[in-house]
Amino acid sequence: MFIQEFRSQFYEIIKQKKHALVLVNLDVDAVCACKILLYLFECDHVKFSVLPVSGWKELRDTVEAHSDQNKMMVLINCGGTRSLIDTITPPDDVVFFIIDSHRPFDLDNVFDDERVKILAKREEIDDLNCPPMNEIYYPSDDESEEDGNSSDSAVERSPTKKRNRMADIEQRVAKKQRRARWNKQRGDHLWNYYENSWYSVSSALCMFELAHDLSKSTAELLWCAVVGVTSQYVDGLITDERYISTCVDRLRVHVKRFNHLADSQKNLVDRLRISFDKELALPLYRHWSLYSSMEHDPSIVCRLRLWTQKGARDMHHFLADLGLTLGDCQQLFSALSSEQRKDVVARLQTNSDKYKLTSTVFGSFIASAGYCNSFNAADFARALGVQLEVACTGESAESNFFSALSTMSAFLDTRQKRRNPKLVQCGIETCKTFLEAVVREVYVAINQNHVLPTGAFLLVYMSQGPDLRFFTGRHSIASFARFLLRAFVTASANKFNGRPLVVAVPLSGAYDGWYEVLGIMPLNTADMDGHNKSFIGRAFDRVCDRSSVRVERDHFDSCLIRLKAEDRGRFFNALQAVLETVA
Repeated sequence: MFIQEFRSQFYEIIKQKKHALVLVNLDVDAVCACKILLYLFECDHVKFSVLPVSGWKELRDTVEAHSDQNKMMVLINCGGTRSLIDTITPPDDVVFFIIDSHRPFDLDNVFDDERVKILAKREEIDDLNCPPMNEIYYPSDDESEEDGNSSDSAVERSPTKKRNRMADIEQRVAKKQRRARWNKQRGDHLWNYYENSWYSVSSALCMFELAHDLSKSTAELLWCAVVGVTSQYVDGLITDERYISTCVDRLRVHVKRFNHLADSQKNLVDRLRISFDKELALPLYRHWSLYSSMEHDPSIVCRLRLWTQKGARDMHHFLADLGLTLGDCQQLFSALSSEQRKDVVARLQTNSDKYKLTSTVFGSFIASAGYCNSFNAADFARALGVQLEVACTGESAESNFFSALSTMSAFLDTRQKRRNPKLVQCGIETCKTFLEAVVREVYVAINQNHVLPTGAFLLVYMSQGPDLRFFTGRHSIASFARFLLRAFVTASANKFNGRPLVVAVPLSGAYDGWYEVLGIMPLNTADMDGHNKSFIGRAFDRVCDRSSVRVERDHFDSCLIRLKAEDRGRFFNALQAVLETVA
């Protein structure tokens, strides 16, 4: 069931129970939401345990292992899109609170009034367009069926009632027809409801608004919410319009409030200050050279076609138009004078039309504290995203999660004498290496014609190599897929602008002989519906239901599955047939 009063229907209940098990998905928004919630628990002396979960199997195993000691479980960015009771089969006394940005929610969870509580605001519920309960769950009619059967026996034994036999048969036929019509309408409702998947309001933002309602919000918690929202934008999960409206309508007012507080406490040098301003839409440019940042920006790479020799020459002309020498561009951006930095931003905006560049600047948040470097929220989100999948020191998904959580704590924890941005910087350095790997793989795929137009979609198999270690999860594979699709459409003169792209990444270790398969929507569907909705997950489900291919649908994101290598031909042939019907 939906609960709209987060404070009274969620937080106060857990506060009374004094203990909760928090299960967290491995994405940046979930980590940020977890950080906020754990802070609230610590303030009110609520005992908690926190564990990361990477998929449905791990979620089921974790619940099973801890359900004896934990009766209150909070699921962050997981558990909402499948029937929890059917998938996990927990004990009857376990209650789940779901804070999940994945949409749509499973209707079994929506209509479970006892054990599943979904946190959602009224506008979110209205946006879902859930069908009425009586159009999904048919009332039990076993008794009426039994009555009908007993009346048949009575008719045969009592000749005086034979004249009613035809009427009884007609009633049963009419009843079956009504049931058939209801089943058809139910199928239509379910198809319309589950047809697309998308992402909604950041879970970190929801938790920050809860903290504000509890009068426990801080600038540090606001930064968590900012990074959570920005991670959705950087990963292409929400539209530009939704990102801007969220920043302006729900975040900027809090930024002003905390900055006013910071101004009144100027003696605290280490006070976190957050600003909202125009930023260059270049990855990690504050921590990189301008040249390197441009070389790894999808917009500039694709517009100038940097995978060609002509593209490299055009890059030098572009830099000349910015009024910068090659030497200036190849040193750290932070080493440029303040006048040069401001001039670069102005010239980029001026020359964007000449080079047909889109989104050279965007509204973003910047955090600064004391004498530490300033961090853009987009770069912070990128660093955490890579750290969750390719951490500086972590070797497992669990260690990656706690490493990312430690990064947030080290940067935000005011109980330390000084904030420690070193872990963030470590993540940024790892992110640089990751972006270099993405660009190399994109260039290889374009120049060696690895992208296969199969009819209804585009398909690319990533090759074995040293860079493959970076592409282990949704964030990394989707970053490569979006970059590659944009580059391929540009290289083919927009010929394939309406085709989705499917990326198959070979796995190793325990899953040797399997592929991680991710699908993304066509470029021409971006921002069309206000939600970046995707039918790829639904198409994958239909292929799995109709064929005997060996597939694991274990990820919380339905657009990402695991496929047995021997079955890839049959799977992609079936996928083509399904997507042709959608088109």
